Amino acid sequence: MAMKGELVQWQEAVAAFSDKRWEQALDAFEGIADTSRIHFSIAMVYTNMNLIDDAIMALDRAVKSDPYFAAAYFQRGALRFSQDNLEEAVQNFDDALTFLRKNAFIDYTQLGLDFKLFAFQIHFNRGLCFAAASRVDSAMRDFEIALRSRPDELKNEYRAIDDAIKLGDKAGEFLNAYMVPRDRCFRPAASKVKNTQKMDFLGSSKIVAVVDSTDNYTGFSGKQLRSTLGRQARSRDPIESEPRTTLERSRSGSRTLERSRSRGELFRSESRGGSARDLQAESDFSSRGFDDDRGRKLSLFRKSSSRSLSRGRSPGRGGDGGGAGGGAQGSSSAGFFDTDPKIRRKQSEPSLSKSEYFGPLAGPLSAPIAGVSPLSLTPVASAGDKIKIKCHYNDTRLILVSPTVTYVELRARVCEKFNVEKLKLHYRDEESVLVLITDQEDMEIGFACAGGQAGHPPDRFELWCSD
Repeated sequence: MAMKGELVQWQEAVAAFSDKRWEQALDAFEGIADTSRIHFSIAMVYTNMNLIDDAIMALDRAVKSDPYFAAAYFQRGALRFSQDNLEEAVQNFDDALTFLRKNAFIDYTQLGLDFKLFAFQIHFNRGLCFAAASRVDSAMRDFEIALRSRPDELKNEYRAIDDAIKLGDKAGEFLNAYMVPRDRCFRPAASKVKNTQKMDFLGSSKIVAVVDSTDNYTGFSGKQLRSTLGRQARSRDPIESEPRTTLERSRSGSRTLERSRSRGELFRSESRGGSARDLQAESDFSSRGFDDDRGRKLSLFRKSSSRSLSRGRSPGRGGDGGGAGGGAQGSSSAGFFDTDPKIRRKQSEPSLSKSEYFGPLAGPLSAPIAGVSPLSLTPVASAGDKIKIKCHYNDTRLILVSPTVTYVELRARVCEKFNVEKLKLHYRDEESVLVLITDQEDMEIGFACAGGQAGHPPDRFELWCSD
């Protein structure tokens, strides 16, 4: 099962455990039971169901998965003490003290278990086993160690240690061993569970349609309402109709301006001897011209028109190679423009060469521009768009990769950087645990732990490599 599926099922098992639905929790935990934490949680389910033998077997699997799991040895020893299996209980408490590594306590909260295992708890439990086995000296020695190592702030909570010293060899008959509370189990980290949920970064789109001057109507029904109100407006007397909104006036003015511009461009094109294709070129590329240092607008249409002028075309007659079609067009244009004296003056102007028409910018328009690709006219990607990855192996090295890098490409880059054939890649999660990266999903989860989001990897990432 993928890691995301395991996290979802783990969360479902914890929810059933909290609701005391033991059977559902057991089924969910057993579906992902491949780590010591899950086996320990199964043992806690069996403990709540009073199935002590099954709980002990689950703890056996937990310590087999993690031989240094002190809390599992501690819990197994407490359960065996409840079954009067004193010899094996003492052995379990000895192992718990060994893997406590002379520390005063181990806090399992960062691993998902809300429990602190103290050394004085282990000594107290082992003392109860010695007392029940009539080994009074060993029992009193453990009770005294537990009393000395118990923190003062926990004195009221753990008064049983004082009672054990008073009871002596009868402590094992009247006192119970400490163990992990029954309502505790390992829970997945909240940050990991959050990353399994779908995130909508764009939100829901909303179409807004203005249908009248009061802007009261919005939504997908705007087209229908617009047509209805339009018919009502046409039926009114023109004098009594409502004034147009600013948006409608601006649109009307824009259409009038566009028609006047198109008519003027037609006159200019015909006066320069331009064809309909030249007019379409100017219309298509007028918005993509280049400004020179004096603020003049140069377009691809002007460049093509200047070629026509430099070849000696004149308004009113066809070009050199125009043929019958060119002649007909020329005569028609001449007859039309003879009616306007301004146009006749324009026709009488001498033809301009390319250098005279363009001035100092008469060079090719495809000249490279700093920071811009000559083909796409889009900014060239820089090193700042890449992810800086710090790689630790025999030494520490840096590589830069694309934000769209795949797991296979990343591993190949790291191997190439260290000049080796194969490496295993690891990252540290929120709990500072090294996690092995095996596929693309593991790499994306590692990016998320480093502060990245869906579709936006982090700027920096750190890898630990091993053979």
